Amino acid sequence: MPFLAVEGLSKRFAGVVALDGVSLHVDRGEWLAIAGENGAGKSTLMKILAGVETRDAGRIVLDGEPVALRSVREAKALGIAWIPQERSLCANLSIEDQLFLGRERTRRFGFVDRRGRRARAVEALARVGLDVPPTMTVGRLSTGNQQLLEIARALDEHARVLILDEPTSSLTPHESERLFAALARERERGVAVLYVSHRVAEIVERADRVVGLTDGKNSGELAERPFSESDVVRLMAGRAVSAATPTSRTFGPPRFSIDGLRTRRHPRELVSIEVRAGEIVGLAGLIGAGRTEILRAAFGADAATSGRISVDGTCVDVASPKAAVRAGIALVPEDRPADGVILDASVRTNIGLASLRDGARRGFVDRVAEKVRARAWIERLGIKTRSDRSLVRKLSGGNQQKVAFAKWLARSPRVLLLDEPTRGVDVGAKEEIHRCIEDAARAGAAVLVASSELGELLRLCDRIVVLQRGAIRGEFARAQFSEQRVLELATGAATAPGAHV
Repeated sequence: MPFLAVEGLSKRFAGVVALDGVSLHVDRGEWLAIAGENGAGKSTLMKILAGVETRDAGRIVLDGEPVALRSVREAKALGIAWIPQERSLCANLSIEDQLFLGRERTRRFGFVDRRGRRARAVEALARVGLDVPPTMTVGRLSTGNQQLLEIARALDEHARVLILDEPTSSLTPHESERLFAALARERERGVAVLYVSHRVAEIVERADRVVGLTDGKNSGELAERPFSESDVVRLMAGRAVSAATPTSRTFGPPRFSIDGLRTRRHPRELVSIEVRAGEIVGLAGLIGAGRTEILRAAFGADAATSGRISVDGTCVDVASPKAAVRAGIALVPEDRPADGVILDASVRTNIGLASLRDGARRGFVDRVAEKVRARAWIERLGIKTRSDRSLVRKLSGGNQQKVAFAKWLARSPRVLLLDEPTRGVDVGAKEEIHRCIEDAARAGAAVLVASSELGELLRLCDRIVVLQRGAIRGEFARAQFSEQRVLELATGAATAPGAHV
């Protein structure tokens, strides 16, 4: 008998079928990957198992007993812990305060047992291999260590099932390995892992089995290792997906340049980058290398301490995002929920946000043009939504990312800055976004893209600039591309052969 079984699970939202008779099971100590494109029903399935949403039909059996899972508290009490892709930590709290938030143990007269809590915190952190003092504030932890902290909290709550949503989407390779090592130890203790990721190579390397979902239904299963990346991709998409071959483009004169930029994160380093019209330039580097800071400073989202930004040879003042937009610069940011979209606004409103003045009369928005624009981009990017009036919050993460893209592509920007453009996006949607990026470049935009996925930069870019601790360590033309060479520069090794410095 499986440890956790889902039988015929169904769920509807306002008439839209999110899950339709989904069934799966996972045993103690097993790593089960759930694969599917954005909108396939993975998030709904996870939320039901975590008690965030309730099911309409079907049943859930845990350790041989049917369970209701009517709330998060009830799921946790049964040992089911969900760790979502977006962190839900309080940056100003200490690590031990975060670990025991809402479940503090007290002594007589209601005082918190600080000594006992400290010892328990040290034990919980050691269990996931996190060697930091419990008194450190959460905000000082790297993204990878914050991920481990959330797992430590779940395990301290006696989790028997861990549900992980895109756990490595923003981690460095080193942080990912530490995470997997911690999970491997828990698997040996009998903890079951439900794993959702769009990183096919990780699924092939780590998963014991893979269950596929397509349009809210089971699409198949890979029950025995070994299985190939093409097998997983076919299961995720419900069809064969081939990577688009990059098309040749003609580069124009320099369209966008950063000259002597100095950011607050790395105040001692000066950065200069030039991108020609029609060119796609990648920013590679480990987390903390300064990629995001450069893009945000170039867009006016963060103040730079020095430097000049030029568009088509003219120096522009990017004192604010508003000024940058006027100069023809657009930024698709890394933090989609906070900066990329308005979750409680409609798809139509979000797509039109950057183009409100287009066709406006006496300060009134042209609603007809807004609707036409939204529907055109929904079709072009394949955004899965009930209608253009649906709230963005109701969309899957990948479709939210497409909305964030559409908002800026609708303006035909001269400069397109992209920070982790396909984070949390499935393989099919990733190719669609790559094609849109190439279309923008082919139309004459200068594209500067930062990505933690080195394979994405190697496939997409004409040049790659490598950063390490805020400084440019070198760059490669397409003919020089090599994953090993880029990693050597990014990790601070000696200048790789063939790199231009």
